[in-house]
Amino acid sequence: MDRACSATALQLLPYYCNKAPNTTFAKHAKKQDIVMTTKDLQELLTHSSPVNDEMINLYLELLCTQYNLTYLCTDVIPALCREGWPSVRRYFSNYRNRVRTHTRPRLVGEPVIIIPCFVHGGHWVIVVRREIEGKVQFLFVDDLNSTRTESAIKSLLSARNTSPEFHPENSQWVTCKNFTYQPHSNECGPRTIVAATILALHQTPSSDILLPMMHPNLAQIARTWVAVSLLNNKINSEAINEIIASNYQPPFQSTVARSEPANLIQWVAAPSSQQVASKPSKTRSLDPKARPFNPKSSVRTVGTNDHCVAPQSLRKPRPYTTRQPFQAPTKRKSFILPGQQMINQFFTARPPPKRSTDVPPPGVSAQHVSIQPDASQSSQPAKEQSSQIMILPKAAPVVTQPTLYDFSFVKPQASVTETDPDT
Repeated sequence: MDRACSATALQLLPYYCNKAPNTTFAKHAKKQDIVMTTKDLQELLTHSSPVNDEMINLYLELLCTQYNLTYLCTDVIPALCREGWPSVRRYFSNYRNRVRTHTRPRLVGEPVIIIPCFVHGGHWVIVVRREIEGKVQFLFVDDLNSTRTESAIKSLLSARNTSPEFHPENSQWVTCKNFTYQPHSNECGPRTIVAATILALHQTPSSDILLPMMHPNLAQIARTWVAVSLLNNKINSEAINEIIASNYQPPFQSTVARSEPANLIQWVAAPSSQQVASKPSKTRSLDPKARPFNPKSSVRTVGTNDHCVAPQSLRKPRPYTTRQPFQAPTKRKSFILPGQQMINQFFTARPPPKRSTDVPPPGVSAQHVSIQPDASQSSQPAKEQSSQIMILPKAAPVVTQPTLYDFSFVKPQASVTETDPDT
């Protein structure tokens, strides 16, 4: 069990523990509100820190997805205690003939059903229902080896409180042996998860199948195992198969053993203020080549089949796209204001008018001058003979020849009899 986590995996954990507290690393495939953040990762790796139900559900979803198993979520046992079996039947696929999923097992004929149990308001135990060749076995594990807890769970899952299909008469209850390490460091959650993995994958389950994984530092090994599995989105099958195939059994004279907790991770001390000032903030103490995947990748979704994430050098290149290369313009276009462009278009489309010495009469502005065509130019096309209006500036009034003044636009005034001003 001390070789369950590789050196490369142990180098990965300090990098992610130094992220922002709300950084999300993994999320449940179906329940999007179940996630693992930096704070959850730090609590999982902290000695004597309890493990919440979200980490239990995330690991069980990963385990059942990778090996095509089933489990019941952590809400089933509390619902069975409060409301009884009718409220729990909806968690099975037999209810209303629904499709079987990892969280919705079959009531009859399901090889493995993992049932996590949270008891006494702060303790985790595990029950794995195995059905092998038509025989049902209930494998129970409690790292405290409490007979009171075992009797309560056994009575709760009996045929009297459940159903004859779930708990047949010929079913067998098996209590798996394990050590209770003292001093205890709240490792019931991680130890329960590792025990559930072995109980679900062992081909010949018995009461001694957990003894090969006993270790004085089992608390920290189990915590590191769960953290590495969730970050990699994959469970190390080689280590599990080695534990299952092992025939080593330590001497089981007593259920109590001495624990020797020790950190498996080489934690780097926080730099001093002088070191921070001397080094740039973008430097990384961890070699990027030691990480099995890119740390800038998206959040891993626990419960999908993409367990292995290849390194950047082994990934397939993107398909070549036939895109036209960018060509720089040969001549730079001068920037022209919109008003100036309109003026240029006006004067280039029409030749400038001829200057005239005629001055409009008093009281009439030079801006409103109607130019009528000449009778001598009647041979021109009709488009050129039509009346045209030109707006000229006040400073330099310009008109063309011949000019006929049209006063129809002037507001009519009352008729006044003209008189000589001298008289």
